[in-house]
Amino acid sequence: MRPSLPKVASIIRHLLCDDRLAITAETEFEALLGWDDMDLVRVVVEVECLFNLEFGLTEIDRLRTVGDLLQSAVSKQALAAA
Repeated sequence: MRPSLPKVASIIRHLLCDDRLAITAETEFEALLGWDDMDLVRVVVEVECLFNLEFGLTEIDRLRTVGDLLQSAVSKQALAAA
C-alpha cells in the first residue's frame, strides 16, 4: 500500500476524534486544535505500522505539516523498494 493523503488524514481524524476535520498537505500539525507532540508520535507510529516504515527521532522532529509526513513516508517506501 502506498502512503496517501486520505490515509494519513484518516489517521489524524481518528486520533483527534473529529471525522469532519479538514486535512490538506499544507495542514500544520501545531495548528490542529488539541494537538501536542505526543499526537505527532502517535500519528507517525500509525503510519509506520500501516506502511511498514521506520522514522528516526530526528526525522519526526522535522515534521511540521501533513505534507512533510506524507513526502517522507513516500520517499522511505521508494527507497525500501529500490
